[in-house]
Amino acid sequence: MIPISWLMSASNDQLLHFETARLNKAAILEKEAKAMRDEADDQRIEAGVAAWLREHRQEMLSTVGTHLESVTEISRKNVA
Repeated sequence: MIPISWLMSASNDQLLHFETARLNKAAILEKEAKAMRDEADDQRIEAGVAAWLREHRQEMLSTVGTHLESVTEISRKNVA
């Protein structure tokens, strides 16, 4: 933390530089925080996909397997 005595004795140019530097640092931190929030959101989405697949994968595989068998059977009939 900056000493209040320095702030009270600083020139206008020094205070302007101090203000600009702190605003720049704040902007950088906000940008980093946004990137971290975005990454956290991506991780939650991927976790949700995994959870959904745990619950529905077998059903999906059964459905796909049935359809693949039907397609294979139709193909055999058309070739014969």
